[in-house]
Amino acid sequence: MGSGVSVAHGVHSAWNPMELEHIWIGLGVLGASAAIDSYSLLVAYRALVDNAAAKEMTLREFVESGHDPTSVAVVAEDLAAVSGCAIAAGALFATQVTGNAIFDAAGSGAFVFTLVPIRPRRR
Repeated sequence: MGSGVSVAHGVHSAWNPMELEHIWIGLGVLGASAAIDSYSLLVAYRALVDNAAAKEMTLREFVESGHDPTSVAVVAEDLAAVSGCAIAAGALFATQVTGNAIFDAAGSGAFVFTLVPIRPRRR
């Protein structure tokens, strides 16, 4: 659902470009979100590393073993959130600097790739 909304926004922005207003508020919100999500990512990653060490496995072995799919999903989700904030901030900034709304539209389209689910490998 979220990726569909993002694509729809990107297409709408490409066909109906609008001047950005209050860009600094948007960048501030994205910055705060990135900071919070980065902290969450760090905590989740450390927990994943600790869980792997407790099983005497490398991180890769632990992830591939499927012992803790919830922690892996949290790390993937937080990584997607931080990446999405970076993409959105870059798109907003590029739109502001160039005056070309296509960067905002492209940012919405690129954001979809952070929402692609990561499926576990089946053995």
